[in-house]
Formats: sequence, structure tokens, C-alpha cells
Amino acid sequence: MHQTTTQPTATATVQFDTALRCAARKATARYVGESARIDRGLAIALNGGVTYSAGYALVQSQADPEVTYAVNGGCDCPDAARAPEGRCNHRYAVALMRAATKLLAEATAQRYHAQYTSPAGEQILGIATRDEHSRITLFVPEDGREPLFPAPEALVLLGLVCMDRPADEEPLWKRIASPDYAAARSGK
Repeated sequence: MHQTTTQPTATATVQFDTALRCAARKATARYVGESARIDRGLAIALNGGVTYSAGYALVQSQADPEVTYAVNGGCDCPDAARAPEGRCNHRYAVALMRAATKLLAEATAQRYHAQYTSPAGEQILGIATRDEHSRITLFVPEDGREPLFPAPEALVLLGLVCMDRPADEEPLWKRIASPDYAAARSGK
């Protein structure tokens, strides 16, 4: 028997609904002309019509709540054959759920002023990012050294960084991964 999951409930519902709506706005801007399918996908997601099971999603039909369609890269609904590149409302519902989950995960990450102690005993100041599971995922030294993923016992958290990242700014880990970051650090 496979365990299934649906969208979060209780106190997380308002935040998740907001994240779903944000993901839908982004999708509408990216896929001009597909707003009707995106809106229908949003309605399915908002009403709990997406269930994950064994590596694929089952998405409820809007026309008949007893019917579900399997979505795993494609969809087996009749509209998928007509939709641009197969992007039917069921695929949008799944994509919006994934995007909303990612948005919430990024929003719950917290950044701290921190001190890292290297294996050689050197103490380095920087910013540590903690994810929604309270794991340290990234440490960026303030002196321009390479970012690293330290063991939690090598860090001392000094205080929460209280600045919000602008909505259009990429997460720190994406900026560091870009080739421009390395070039800027080396002065090239």
C-alpha cells in the first residue's frame, strides 16, 4: 500500500493558497494565452484535487469528481492532446502544487549571522542559511571565500538576519551557483 499526500491543511492552508496563487500568476505571465487552463488548474489545486502516490499525481476531474487522471510528465485526459505541448489543466494543477511547495520552502528558510570554525580551528564570520527542517544548508563567508555546507557543530549562530529578500531576487544558493559569482569574487 502506498502512502498518499495532498495539499497541507490547518494553519498552513492560507500560506499554501497564497503560494498557489503566486505560482499561478507566474505561470500566466510565462504561458501567455493559457490563462484559462492555468485558472482551472489553480481551482483544482486550491480544492485539494491533487493527490501524490508512488511517483505520480492523481488529479481530480472538474467535470466529474469521481474521475481522476494520472499525471507523470504527461496526462491521460482528453484535453492533453489539444493543449499546447500537452499542458492541460491537470498538468498545471500539479505544476502549481510543486511551485507552491518550493515557494514555501524558500520562504521558510532563515538566514543567520554565524561563525564557522574550520577543521584547522580558524574562526570565520558569515551568513548561514537554515531550511524549514532547521538544518544548516549553506554558509557564505563574509570575507569572500568559497561558500560551504558545514557540519552543524562547526557553526555558532549569532543572530537572525532581519532583511527580507526582494520578491524578484534569486535565492542566495542560486546566485552563488552562477558563473558570474565566481568571476565577481576573483575580480575578472
